Amino acid sequence: MSVRERPRKDEEEKQEKSEVATPKQAKTNVLGEKSKEVMLPVQEVPSQASEVLEEGPLAIPFEERYRNFLKNLPSWIKVPWVYVTPKLEAQKRNWLDNWTSLLLDYCHTTITHVITLEEIRRLHPFKNKDNGRSLSLEQLKQVIYDLEEKKLARWLEPEIRARIYWKTNEVFAQELYNYMINTGKAIEYWTLLDLKKEYQEWSNLPLDELRAVIDVLVNKKLAKWLDSEKTTIQFLI
Repeated sequence: MSVRERPRKDEEEKQEKSEVATPKQAKTNVLGEKSKEVMLPVQEVPSQASEVLEEGPLAIPFEERYRNFLKNLPSWIKVPWVYVTPKLEAQKRNWLDNWTSLLLDYCHTTITHVITLEEIRRLHPFKNKDNGRSLSLEQLKQVIYDLEEKKLARWLEPEIRARIYWKTNEVFAQELYNYMINTGKAIEYWTLLDLKKEYQEWSNLPLDELRAVIDVLVNKKLAKWLDSEKTTIQFLI
C-alpha cells in the first residue's frame, strides 16, 4: 500500500463507522418527540414502542367516539319533520321514543354520563348540519323528562344538566368487579380517585354515582368500605 492510499482508506473507515453509529434520520417516540441521542443504527430500532399505553374505552379520544356515533345514525334523522313535535298523542309517543333512544345511543357510544342541554343542542344531529333543523331547548327538556319517567335520567340541575343512565348501577357494579378480578387488581386497596384513572366506562362517572356503584358491591358482600367517608375500597374475593 502506498503512502498516498493510506489517508483515503482511513477516511473511508471513519465514514463507515460514523454511518453505523449515527442514523441518517432523527428518531421520534410515540408522542412525536425527538430523542436527544440515538446510537442504534436505523435497522435496529424496535418496530413497536416500548411505552405501555393506557388501555380501555376511555383511552379512545372523545372525537373518535363521537364519530363512531355519527356513523350509525338512523335514517329518519334526515327527515326535516322529525324536528317538529307531533300534536297527536300516538305520534308524539313515537317521536319521544325515537329521540330518547338516539340520546341514549349518543351517551353510550361516547361514554357520556352527564349532559348539559345547551351543549347537546349544538351537536349534530340534535342540531342537524345537513338540513338546517334542530331540536329546541324545550324539546330536549321533553326528551329528558321522558327518560326520567323511565328511570333512565335524573336532573342534576333542573332543566339544565342531567345524568343519563344508559347502563344501570347494577350493571356497572358487575363490570367493575369483573374487571378487578380478571386483571388481578382486586388484591389491591382502591380509592374512588384511583378508579377514575382506569379508562373504563365507569371511570368517568361522577364521584357520587361511582360511590353508589360501589355500594351495590358492598350490599352483595363483594366489596367493603375501609373508611367512614366512603373513599377507599377493598374488593372481596
